[in-house]
Formats: sequence, structure tokens, C-alpha cells
Amino acid sequence: MSSAHIANTPFDDPGADFILRTSDGVDFRVFRAVLSLASPVFKDMLSLPQPTLPSTPETPVVTISENSAVLEPLLLFFYPAVPPTIESLEDVRIMLLTATKYDFEAAIQEVSTQLVSPRFLETNPIGVYCVACHCGLEAEAKAAALQALNIPSLGRPVVEVDELALINIPTYHRLLRYHFKCGEVAAGVSNKDNWSLVGMAVCRLPFCDCADVIDDEGVPSRLLPIFDVLPNIADELRRRPSPATAAQSVHLKDAVEKLRGCNTCSREIENGTTLRELVDGIGSLVRDEVEKVPLEFKD
Repeated sequence: MSSAHIANTPFDDPGADFILRTSDGVDFRVFRAVLSLASPVFKDMLSLPQPTLPSTPETPVVTISENSAVLEPLLLFFYPAVPPTIESLEDVRIMLLTATKYDFEAAIQEVSTQLVSPRFLETNPIGVYCVACHCGLEAEAKAAALQALNIPSLGRPVVEVDELALINIPTYHRLLRYHFKCGEVAAGVSNKDNWSLVGMAVCRLPFCDCADVIDDEGVPSRLLPIFDVLPNIADELRRRPSPATAAQSVHLKDAVEKLRGCNTCSREIENGTTLRELVDGIGSLVRDEVEKVPLEFKD
């Protein structure tokens, strides 16, 4: 094998007492104490006699199967340096598998945290779900499934996700079933028999003379425009069971606009308070319901 290259700082310290040589021929000069604290696997490995480099007989060297692009960011988690930012889900996957192989618990926690960071979770929740399931991370899979509720009618082949190749059909079907169940409970929020919704609407809509007008079912007239569109909002929530759905509901905005017939109500509508509070209230009810839905997880 050709001579190895020396790794970047801080893994070029000539005073290091151990060398990890990667598959692409890069020597990482590290300290036994750091490796032993970071990894039980390396602690056991270091307890065995190690070969030495001919030029430096006092420095043991071990060749590992990982390349330098994988090893360097993992080792940086244990050195006094800024934790590396992982750029792709594929890099996350490889680093998680490698960290698990060597039992780098701190690295597993840090990489798992980056997996559910906004740059991955908000742009590719399905990919995050696939990587989490592939690596056996239940909490991260649930976070990704929750974020995927923002995808309308999940299951339609509208977006190609490379990470789907990492999981089998039953695992993906569990995500679809979770999305469906969340859609059903979210749609149930938008129902005039839901007294939580009725009470929320009564509290957030302005009190005025129009509240004295009651329909045959005992509903104040100011609630009628809202109640008229509840089935439409339920359909929207069934397709996209996310708290954000209420904020983007054209039906809810139109219903609030109909309250302009009352002088008092119209003033409240002008400053945006009525719609904003209704949206926040419905979103909160939806969030409470979907958080009760469990995600079936099997690693």
C-alpha cells in the first residue's frame, strides 16, 4: 500500500499515541484516552497488542474500513472543535451507521439531532423518516412523521424521494397509515358537535348585538358563517392534518369575511384579531389531537 497522508488538524498531532488509518489512506493521529472514553469498542481494541509503523515503532496503527470523509466529522465530536455540520441525508445515514458500529454514543446523539434539524426535516420529512427507520431511531421517525402531515394526501407519487430505497413497503405503509389516522382525528376537530371548537369560537369572536340572534339549533348568528364551512375545513384537514392548514384555509377566511355585516364584528376583523385567534385556536385543537396518534415503529 502507498504511504498514507496525514489528516487535517487536530488529527495531525505528532504527540498522539495512536493512529487510525482510513480506507483511503489517511492517518488520523489520535489519543488513546480520548478514543477509550468515546467508544467502548475502541477501548476494547486498544487493550489488545497493536502493530506499529516501521518509521515510528512507538506509534500503533490500525486500519479501518471507513474513509476519511466519514471518520473526520465523527472524531471531531470528541475534540475541542466546532461540531461539524452534516450536509446531506446520505452523510447522516453513513455517519449514524458508523457511530453505531463503534458505539460512539455522543456522536449518535449529535448526528440524530442534526437529522431532525429544520434543514432536513422541513425540506424532506419523508427522507428523514426513511433514514430514521433505517437506523432504528424511533423518536426521530415520529418527528418526521409529524412534519410529513404538512404534505397533502400523502402517498400520491408527486415527489421522488431517494431515501425510500432504504426502507421496505411495510415501513412506508406505516407512515401512510399514520397520516390517514391523523387526518381522521384532525377532521373531527372541524365539527359543530365538537364543543371545544364551539367554545373556542364563542370566546374568540367579538361579543355584540348580533350574538343575540339564535338559529333553530341554538347557534348564535355570528357563528353561522363558521359552521357553514366546517365540512370544507374538515376535508382540508383530512388531506393535510397539520395545524398550518387552518392558517391557509380559504374557507375559514371567507367565513370570517361574512361577519362584516355587523359593525362591531367588522372592526375586529379589520385588525385581524378574529381570524388570527380562530386560526390559532383551531391549529391548537388539531395539534392536540394528532399528538395522541401513535406511530407504529419497528426497527
